[in-house]
Amino acid sequence: MRVLNGRRHFEFSLADGTKEEYPVGEAFFELGDKRATSKVFFAPPSVTPLLGAFTLESLGLMVNPVTRELTPMRLILAAGVGGRRSR
Repeated sequence: MRVLNGRRHFEFSLADGTKEEYPVGEAFFELGDKRATSKVFFAPPSVTPLLGAFTLESLGLMVNPVTRELTPMRLILAAGVGGRRSR
């Protein structure tokens, strides 16, 4: 992971109801032959790292709920988007 731009700060609500402010930025991810950028927040080392849905989707991946493995996403476009007809 490589941070690409400056950090802004956002307030997050934690599970116990408290609020914390963390810096947020954009990072570059590589997983095998897949590369993408995604928004990330920078928490202290005591916070468990989490790879979220936005990052997985930007890499074209999803979690199979049965096997709990990463699998390629099936990308779907709505018919007629941008004036094109479906094939």
